[in-house]
Parts: sequence; structure tokens; C-alpha cells
Amino acid sequence: MNEKIILFEISQVARKSTSFAKAIQSLSDSLERGLGGRVLLVSMPDKSFRENHSIVESAERFFDEAEGLPHRSLYTVSLRASGRELGKLVASFALDSFREDLTQRLANFAGEQLGMLLERIRLTRHRRQLVRELVANKDVLATRIALQRAEGVLVERLGLDLPSARSWIVREVVQTGLSPREVAKQVIEEEQRRREADGADRVSAIASSGAARGYKPAARAPWQPTPHSFYAKHYPPGM
Repeated sequence: MNEKIILFEISQVARKSTSFAKAIQSLSDSLERGLGGRVLLVSMPDKSFRENHSIVESAERFFDEAEGLPHRSLYTVSLRASGRELGKLVASFALDSFREDLTQRLANFAGEQLGMLLERIRLTRHRRQLVRELVANKDVLATRIALQRAEGVLVERLGLDLPSARSWIVREVVQTGLSPREVAKQVIEEEQRRREADGADRVSAIASSGAARGYKPAARAPWQPTPHSFYAKHYPPGM
């Protein structure tokens, strides 16, 4: 196969892959088709080839199994991206003819392309982690805002001080098994229903009197939770 075609296939595999391990296997297969021999590509951390015994054993086993292919070569090239070395690529070739210059160029190019792929995968993982942290922070903030609103309702409607309001919410969480945010939501919704009911009562009074312009609502008794309200479970009327 023409060298340009092999180089193009290497670049396409590296550009389209989302898995580093699958990219290495695809590149090995592509090089074998193009060169007509056996190829083994193995990545390793940034340390010397001889210090990594498993890779040495893999290369030795690869050459032992490559019977009938007398021309063998092994290269250790850098996996590089943005001027940084991310690791090493060990490229083993077993061919039926001597092509040292070609195999060296292919090994170097594969190292460059795989290095960029490795950097892209790392950046993608980092972005996903940042997104997860952002979502978590937004959830924490939303929970904090809901709790503060619920505490304000309890302080205003039940005459509690702030520590007592917080204790009320904690007790409700323990007894119901709901999350703090869910408890706060129920408190807020109960307050909204109360306000809507007050508004409806006032509109009805205005409509029945026919004197909307100077209407003054009658004095209302201090607010107490209804028998079935969210508050009534712990703060019955008269407390």
C-alpha cells in the first residue's frame, strides 16, 4: 500500500476514535494491511522500555509468533501533544522485506497522532468533570435558597426564631425521609396556597360589597395552620 494512504488511515483513526485502546488496535490492523506483515502497538507511561517487564514480554512473544517474517524492528516513540510528552508508544514490526525508513516514519507518525488523541480524551474527561461539578454546585445553591425561603416562612408564620425554624426542618427530614430541599419545597408551597387563599377572599369581599374603590378588608384572626396543613403536624393551632 502507498505510504500516503497508510498515513491518511492513521490520521483518520486517531481523529475519529473516542477510545484510546480501540484506536491502538485499529492502527495495528491498518498497518498490517498496508505493510503486509505483523504489527504490535503498545502504549506505556513515560518510563524506559526495559523497566516495563510486561511490555518487554509482549514484544518477545510477538516476535516469537511472527514465524516466516525475518525482518523485524522495534521502536519506542513519544506520545506527544501541545509540546508535552504524555507517554510512550512501543511499535513492533515483523515484515517479509526490509523497510526500516518506512517503519520508523510510520511509528513516529502514529505516536504523534495517538498523543493528540490521548490529549483530546483527557480534555473531554476534564470538561465532563467540570460539568458534573457545575451541576452539583447549582443543585447545592438551589437547595440553600429553598431552605432560606422556608426558614423565612416559618419565622414569619409560626413566630419561630431562626435556629428553631432550622430545627423544625431537620426534624421533618428525619421523620418523613424527605430531603431538605423537598421539605423546604412543601413549606414554600403551603405558604403560596395560603397567600392565594387570602387573595381569593379579598377579591370575593370586594366583589360582594360593590365598593372596590374605598374597600378596607376586615381584620383577620392571626394565621394558624389548617388541620391538614404541612405545619399542623408539629405546630397545632394555639401554640
